[in-house]
Amino acid sequence: MKTLLYRVSCLFFIFIAVNGCKDKIPNAVPIEFSDTSGTHITEFTVTLASAITKSGSQEISDHGFAFSATTETPDINSGSIKKGAVDIATPTPIGFTGTLDGLQPDTEYYIRPYAVSAQTTHFGKVLKVKTLNIAQPAIKTDGSEAVTHSSAKLNGSISSKGTHPVSEYGLVWSESANPTTSVNTKYSVRSNITSFPASFNTTAANLASNTTYNFRAYVISNGVTSYGANMTFRTTSLVQPGIRTDESKPASNEAYVVGTLTSGGSNPISEYGLCWGTSANPVTSGSKQAYTGNITVFPKQFDATIRNLNAGTVYHYRAYVIMNGVTTYGENKSFTTGVDSPSLTTRAASSISTVSATVNATVNSQGSFPLSEIGIVWGTANNPTITNNKQSKTSNGVSYPHSYSFNLTGLTQNTTYYFRAYTIVNGNAVYGNTLSFKTLTFTAATVSTLSTRTTVQNQGYRVNGSVSSGTYRIARYGFYYNNIPGSGFDFLQSKEISIRPGTPLTGTINYTLIIPFYPCGNTVKYRAYAVDEGGNWIYGDVIQFTTSGCVN
Repeated sequence: MKTLLYRVSCLFFIFIAVNGCKDKIPNAVPIEFSDTSGTHITEFTVTLASAITKSGSQEISDHGFAFSATTETPDINSGSIKKGAVDIATPTPIGFTGTLDGLQPDTEYYIRPYAVSAQTTHFGKVLKVKTLNIAQPAIKTDGSEAVTHSSAKLNGSISSKGTHPVSEYGLVWSESANPTTSVNTKYSVRSNITSFPASFNTTAANLASNTTYNFRAYVISNGVTSYGANMTFRTTSLVQPGIRTDESKPASNEAYVVGTLTSGGSNPISEYGLCWGTSANPVTSGSKQAYTGNITVFPKQFDATIRNLNAGTVYHYRAYVIMNGVTTYGENKSFTTGVDSPSLTTRAASSISTVSATVNATVNSQGSFPLSEIGIVWGTANNPTITNNKQSKTSNGVSYPHSYSFNLTGLTQNTTYYFRAYTIVNGNAVYGNTLSFKTLTFTAATVSTLSTRTTVQNQGYRVNGSVSSGTYRIARYGFYYNNIPGSGFDFLQSKEISIRPGTPLTGTINYTLIIPFYPCGNTVKYRAYAVDEGGNWIYGDVIQFTTSGCVN
């Protein structure tokens, strides 16, 4: 009986102890997280970031990220990112990051943060992320250039990388559309590319002339071949050598002419030279200077001296080359023998004002034929012609050299004019050198009548004035004076005292002149004036004073 009572008592105290302990354990506080972000997403990886914003009331034994590609509520497994325990004393927010790798491309994944405390797992919101699809390098066919009868330069480029390294790239071509890497006519580079865009080219050789070819660029990455657009070019027919007719140096009975072989053709050159005649486009069946033998270095210049020509005659000439039995000609050019052109010199303009100028020229020599007209042309554009403004004179009875001038009027101030001598010979205009002048901008002179004066015994009153030149030099200056009653200044009844310098003056000129005595009690008026070389009259203010000396 005592044993039974003892056992019951023990069970009772154990029950009390257990239930008492439970009352002392606080309820667990839930753990909370910030939203998870996914960055640096590639075909195979994603970088994650989150934070524990509330850490609860118990120790965190582990935290991290759980993910799954099959369920929207991923749980912790061996592939989870586990960041380990967190001390309960760590202040929040407690940030943590991780990178998921080894993922499948073009696949959606569900990811959520977790934390484990007191055997309880807490989860944050689910983030849905989709990995990138595998990308092939961007390949482009960039066209052809330097197409000949047997070759062409082909161009391609890779503008951006793909997911995997490049193992091979190049160009393929054939007479059929959309050639592939299985053709023998191709250019290939077995190498990776790390800098983009990357351009490449090759010269497709041994092509058939006058034939259309298809071509395109290609690139191989991860065993996949990508092609650029199919493009075409057409080879040329057999190429003839390049030939050019150069300038001539004629004299009275002969001329020196030049030609140039600018490039070779498809086949060797058998003959080249220059041909000439009095009709346009001379051919090799007429007069010519021929050279034989192939040429391999270009450009190749050659010449001929044509003799026994008629003076004053127009001749035509052109270079030629023969290859494969075909004759190719250069441009038809011409020269005239034994004709001396008139010699003209345009000389500097003079007497330039705001609206006029004198232009000057000299005919140095007549040349081979009489001159029917000589003159000067002018305008505001460089190198004026007889279709612009002109002044002219006949050349009858003129001996040379002969100088002449024209006064141009009605011009615009502050404007540049171009002019040159000209003559008409055999109905054609011949010009001298072009010169220019600029008309002046008119600035008026200024005149001041000074109020200071002094009496000069037995002579009169010494008055003072000042003039400052403007655009034109000062040719004359002085005073007008009178004693005419009234408020105005009567020029018609005024008298003048003035100075005419031998050479017109510029700058500021201070001067004094003497006005004769007037009887006492007279009101005398005077004002300074000046006249410039342009004929402009400029006046100062009117000054008046009353003569003294009267005795009552």
